[in-house]
Amino acid sequence: MTDLKPYFDRAKTDSDDVIRLTNEVNILFNNGADEGIQAAIDLQPALDAAVTKAEGSNKLYIAMRNADGATSNAASLFVSSDASHEEAQEDEKKLTLAAFNALVPKERMKFLEAGGRLED
Repeated sequence: MTDLKPYFDRAKTDSDDVIRLTNEVNILFNNGADEGIQAAIDLQPALDAAVTKAEGSNKLYIAMRNADGATSNAASLFVSSDASHEEAQEDEKKLTLAAFNALVPKERMKFLEAGGRLED
């Protein structure tokens, strides 16, 4: 299994840069001064570059995430692991007192004979 954290972190950092630049352009543009509007226009190439970089890193993260889910053993996608099967069997052998009391006497006996236990 591939460690996807570095890919996610890069995508997040690049997306945060886009948000930061967008906010900066918005503040400069809406301050009402011609100098602010010109400064916002001057930041457009940096914003465009940041958007392109963020799109690329997000696509890379998604591609790595999707590739990590692929397996050469397709049947394993349809069969539960032994550990989860054993845990399910363990859960079947435990009942709360209320659940046990809700059983009909025949089912109570069957539960106890199968090694069932009552939970606290």
